[in-house]
Order: sequence, then C-alpha cells, then structure tokens
Amino acid sequence: MSYLIEPIPGPLGARVRGIDLADEISGETMQALLRAWYERQVLIFEDQNLSNEQHIDFSRRFGPLEV
Repeated sequence: MSYLIEPIPGPLGARVRGIDLADEISGETMQALLRAWYERQVLIFEDQNLSNEQHIDFSRRFGPLEV
C-alpha cells in the first residue's frame, strides 16, 4: 500500500493520503499512523466512506474510546 503522511503547517496535524480506512490496514502501516498521531496529535483522513462500525473499529486502534 502506498500512502503519504504530510504534516500541515503549525505544531499540530498531518494529512494522510492514499489509505482507504474501509480496507485492511497492515500492522506496519498502523504503526506509522500511530507514530504520526503521537508526533502531530491530529490526523486528517479525507474522502473516507465508512460505516459507523468501521469508524469505531478503526478508532479503537488508537486506544479506548470515550462515550
């Protein structure tokens, strides 16, 4: 899978391109996303088409969710 994690100007945020969150994400790619999240604190995934359940499942990979 080819993807790009592009920091946006300023201290927070990165835009992630080339990843469809509805597809299987490898452990290696998830580790890269976690590193980017730790460094930039906000990740932007544009143009995603996820069900509520897919969104929740992906979000849980970052840690426990709060309701």
